[in-house]
Amino acid sequence: MDSGSSPVAKDFCSKSPFAHLYKRKGANWKAEIRKNVNRRLRDSRNNLIDRFRLMNVQEKQVFLNNVIKEELNKQCDKQISAEELDEAIKEYEEFRQELLQQELDDMLKAEHDFILAEISHYFDSDDVYCPLCQCSGRLKGIGVADGLRGAVVISDAKKEEETNDEQCRNWLKLLF
Repeated sequence: MDSGSSPVAKDFCSKSPFAHLYKRKGANWKAEIRKNVNRRLRDSRNNLIDRFRLMNVQEKQVFLNNVIKEELNKQCDKQISAEELDEAIKEYEEFRQELLQQELDDMLKAEHDFILAEISHYFDSDDVYCPLCQCSGRLKGIGVADGLRGAVVISDAKKEEETNDEQCRNWLKLLF
């Protein structure tokens, strides 16, 4: 007989309705612990490798910084001749002129686009205004409620129209 299969153990397991849960549960927690240990080992290994990788990156960065500093120090130690200085100034001025020209071209293009948009808006509009009223800005705001009742705005618009008609007639009399 097996040591694990005694008649007393079989009787106990068969009588206990929860015995199968305990036995199965035991195997699961062991597997979970194994998984967690393996995961922690893998993570710590990855952290260690990453640390070594970062050390290499940092060493390379320090090396590059040292090389750049040495080159800059060599350049600073050199005496710059007047010809080299004049040449550098000319390059700077040419670059500056190119940037200014490009900025000017961009501004002119934007202004041209704005004017074209205004002209197209003017010709697309169906509204016809008296030139005098349009220049003086008298018709601005007519038709905008500004929080007032619609009837008040309409009556104001009618008053403006009557005043406008009178002024336009007087203006035409002066011209002809």
